[in-house]
Amino acid sequence: MCSDVISFLAGMTGVIAAIATGTLVLFIVATVFAGAGQGIAISAATGACCTAARSPTGRRSSA
Repeated sequence: MCSDVISFLAGMTGVIAAIATGTLVLFIVATVFAGAGQGIAISAATGACCTAARSPTGRRSSA
């Protein structure tokens, strides 16, 4: 999960660099990269949460 956050931060660094240099192509690529990193991180976090809430039989617990 740590690599997901690192990829998001790398993308955001690219966005900041693109704004500073005024490069549209770098901005678009960095935005897509940061968005993908964020999506993977959120997916991993919610997947772990939902897996922990399930009982060993595969059914959701009442808690």
